[in-house]
Amino acid sequence: MSKGQLIEIDDDKVTKKAILVGVILQKDSENEVIRSLNELERLSETAGVNVIDKKLQKRTKLDSGTYVGSGFLKELKTTMLENEIDLLIFDDELSPAQVAHIEKQYEIQTMDRTELILNIFYMHAKTNEARMQIRLAELYYEKPRLRNNQSGLDRLGGSSNGAVGFASRGSGETKLEMDRRNIDIEISNLKQALKKIEKQKDTQSKQRVNQKNVCLIGYTNAGKSTLFNKLTGSDAYVMDQLFATLTSTSRQLTLDVGCDVVISDTVGFIAKLPHQLVASFNATLREARDADLLLHIIDISDKDFNVYIKEVNNVLNDIDASDIPSLLVFNKSDNCDFDFNFVMNQFPKNSIVVSALTGFNIDQLKEKIKNLLFLSNEYKLFIPYNEQKNIANLHDKVIIISKEYNEKGVNMLIKANVEYKPLFSNWIMPV
Repeated sequence: MSKGQLIEIDDDKVTKKAILVGVILQKDSENEVIRSLNELERLSETAGVNVIDKKLQKRTKLDSGTYVGSGFLKELKTTMLENEIDLLIFDDELSPAQVAHIEKQYEIQTMDRTELILNIFYMHAKTNEARMQIRLAELYYEKPRLRNNQSGLDRLGGSSNGAVGFASRGSGETKLEMDRRNIDIEISNLKQALKKIEKQKDTQSKQRVNQKNVCLIGYTNAGKSTLFNKLTGSDAYVMDQLFATLTSTSRQLTLDVGCDVVISDTVGFIAKLPHQLVASFNATLREARDADLLLHIIDISDKDFNVYIKEVNNVLNDIDASDIPSLLVFNKSDNCDFDFNFVMNQFPKNSIVVSALTGFNIDQLKEKIKNLLFLSNEYKLFIPYNEQKNIANLHDKVIIISKEYNEKGVNMLIKANVEYKPLFSNWIMPV
C-alpha cells in the first residue's frame, strides 16, 4: 500500500526525536489539554518517536497562519536546531495551509495528531481489509493538502488499488489536477472494494439468525484483547500499545445456554479519533452496530476512566450504536492500589470489575453475559405429556431452572429471552 505524502516515521529505521505542542484556549480545561498531550506522547511512543519535550501555549485564539504564532515557532526552531530534534507534532489537526506555512517559512518538519494516528494504523495493519481502510482514510486526509510544488504523491500512479498512471494525463492538465484526479479514482475504487466486503459480512450475519453476537468495545489499551483471549481461550495479538488491534477478530464464546454465542474484538477508540478513520472503518465498526450486547471495557486503574467512557460513548453515537444493550466491564483491577468498590456504587447497573490478567471475576462476567443475552425473564410452564416432543426444542433456547412431573404433564420453571417467548407462550402459567 502506498503511503502517499504522510511522513513515514520509521522509514529509515532511525528513531526520530520530537517536540509535542498543545494549545490551551480560554474555553479549554487545562487538565483536559494536559491529559490529551500526555496521550499524544503515548501515541508518539507507539509510532517509535522519542519525545524530547512537551510544550503548552495559552492563547485567546488560534493563529490562522501558524496555529501557535510566529514568535513561539521561532523559539521552537532554535530549540530543535540546538538539540537536533527532527519533528514538531501538534495535538490537533492543522489546516493544509498551516502545515505548508510552518514547513516553508520556518523549515520545521510538522505533523498533527491525525497524521500520527494514521501512521500508527498503517504500521499495525495486518490484513488487506485494514490496509484498504487505512489507505482510504489517508487519501481523505491527503486530498485537501495537495500543493502544486508537492512531489510526495508521485507514487499514486503505481498504486495497486487501481489509480491510473501518469500516461493518462490529459492535455494541459496540471500536476495538481492530475494528483487530485488520481486520488479521486483511488478513493472510488477503495470504497467499492470495501462496500463489497461489507455486503459479504452482512450476508454472513443474516445466515447466522440463531446466533448471539457480543462485541468488545473500549478505549484503546483498555485490555480488550487480553480479556478476549481469557474469555475464549484464544491467542489474539496482545501488545501494550495504542491500537494494537485494528481488524475485528471473532471466536466462539462457550456459555451454558445451548445456543451459539460469538464474541468479537474490535479496534479501540480514542479521543479526537480522526473522522477519516470513522468513515473508512465502517465495515469493521459494524461489528458493534450489529451486536446483541456490547462489552464496554474500561481500564479501572486509569484515573481518567470517566473521560474515556464519555469518549467511547461519543463514538458509539457517531456510528449509531448507542442504543445497543451494554455491560460496563472495569478491567485491570490487578493494577489498582485503591478500593474499587466506589466504582460499583457509581455504576450500580450492568457493571462488573474484573482482571483479564489474573482471571478475577471472569466466571461472574460470563454469567452476566448469559443473563443479559438470554435470561431476561422467568416463566412458569405446564407442558402436557402429549406435547413432550416440544421440550427438546426449548433446551436450545432457554435455561430450565426446575422440572417436576405429575400425572398430566410437566411443570417447568425457566428463564428465557423475550424473543423466544412465542416458542412456549401456549404453556405459560401464572407465576
